[in-house]
Amino acid sequence: MVECHVDATRTSSTPTPAPSLAPFLRRRLGLDTGRLAEDFLRSQPGWLPPADVDTSHLHLPGTGRQPVPLRLYRPRGVADPLTGLLWFHGGGFTRGGLDWGEAHPLALTLASQARIVVASVGYSTASYGHAWHDARRAWSWFTVAREALGIVGV
Repeated sequence: MVECHVDATRTSSTPTPAPSLAPFLRRRLGLDTGRLAEDFLRSQPGWLPPADVDTSHLHLPGTGRQPVPLRLYRPRGVADPLTGLLWFHGGGFTRGGLDWGEAHPLALTLASQARIVVASVGYSTASYGHAWHDARRAWSWFTVAREALGIVGV
C-alpha cells in the first residue's frame, strides 16, 4: 500500500457548454441540459462552503522532492461505496494551488452536490517535470488507496 501522512487540521458570465464533464457527474449535478449552471464555475461573492463535506489534508511522500500535498473531500452521511475523482487544479502544471477558486471551492461543491469523494492534488509548480511526477504519484496512491477510502469507481 502506498503510504500517506494525514495532517491534524482538517463578474457575471454567460453559461458555457461543458461537453467534457462526465455524463454521470452531469446527471448528479442536474446539468443534463448541456450547459453549466451560471454560477457553478465562477467566483461568487458571499459563497459559503457546504457544511456537509469533511476535508482531510494529506501529504504523499515525494520522490526525492517535497511531499505532495493532497486534500480529500468526502460528503458526510453517504454510505460507501462512492465514486472518486482525482482533481488537478488549473494552471497548466506551472502555477496555481490547492486554494485556487477552481480547486478548493470546486472540490467542496463537487463532493457536496455530486456526493463523490474528491482528491485535489497540490502538485509542484517548479517545473512541468516535477508536476508530472507529482501527478503520477497522486494517481498511484489514489488507485491503491481507493478501496480503503470506500471508492468503487475512479
